[in-house]
Amino acid sequence: MMARTEVGSSISHRALTALLLACAAAASAQQGSAPSPAQAIYTCTDDRGHVITSDRPIAACIDRPQTELNPSGTVRRTIGPSLSGSERAAQEAKDRQAREEQTKQAEEKRRDRALLVRYPNRAAHDKERVQALGQVDDVLRAAQKRLAELQTQRQTIAAEFEFYKKDPSRAPASLQRDKADNAHSIDVQTQFIAEQEAEKKRINARFDDEAGVVTRFGAVHVGIATQTASGLMVPVLRHAESLDLWAAGAEIARVAEAARSGRATRDELTGSTITITSLGALGGIVSTPVINQPEVAIIGVNRMVERPTMRAGAVVPRLLMNLSSSFDHRVVDGMDAAQFIQSIRGMLECPATLFVE
Repeated sequence: MMARTEVGSSISHRALTALLLACAAAASAQQGSAPSPAQAIYTCTDDRGHVITSDRPIAACIDRPQTELNPSGTVRRTIGPSLSGSERAAQEAKDRQAREEQTKQAEEKRRDRALLVRYPNRAAHDKERVQALGQVDDVLRAAQKRLAELQTQRQTIAAEFEFYKKDPSRAPASLQRDKADNAHSIDVQTQFIAEQEAEKKRINARFDDEAGVVTRFGAVHVGIATQTASGLMVPVLRHAESLDLWAAGAEIARVAEAARSGRATRDELTGSTITITSLGALGGIVSTPVINQPEVAIIGVNRMVERPTMRAGAVVPRLLMNLSSSFDHRVVDGMDAAQFIQSIRGMLECPATLFVE
């Protein structure tokens, strides 16, 4: 395409000629100063083992890596093979896995360096763990001994109350005080033992976290957060994966009542692998549950509330409930956690699926 430019008559022919020459010189100078792109050299080995070299990408090596060289012979870059959609997705997944492995190795090295700062070696770290747990075990043994004494005392008091079983109000005031004091002391000791067991879990969790240790369990032991007169306790529903709905419900009621009455055993208060908590009874509609270490997940059940929702283009009331959850993403991938919650939501919205084997 040619363009014509008209110039005003006030400019003389000589001046116009000089201006055109100056513009041409400037354009020539700009072209001379622009660096010419360096010629690339491409090389690869084809499927027959022949080395091919060209000044452009090699069609015969489209399915294999090619090396792009500078004129000096140094490697400029490596061009990967042309991939299909599925091949590209598989390659990206492989690269992502490699990056995650590199990150994991870097984290392990960081943990090892952190351990060496505090401990000269792993043996010293393990020794520190044993000592910390030993101190708690000493306290536990004393508390369990005291609890056994109180339970023996309870039997003695109960035997004395046999004389007044027809009318307990006729029992001496001192005996009634002894009974009340004994019950209170048993509650205190039971709560104290539970706290010490929780302290052992925290100690193990801390040392495992420092050492980067993750324990995978074959069974599902669900901790049920339970409010008692002595504070919050977490009795455990063991082997939940082997129980049907009715058996699980009956066992939850049993261990919760044992915790509230102070009769829960050590085994019934330890060993949970995931915890369920609830603020629904207190009116909570959303919560941020805190993970009960060394577990890696906790699920919070909230209150059901009637809310307006859209159904077939119309606003209708519907009972809705929020599920709150927390996951340790050092162990549980975000997608796995989301799929787990969606699975729970689906079963709650369609309870019939709970009975499908």
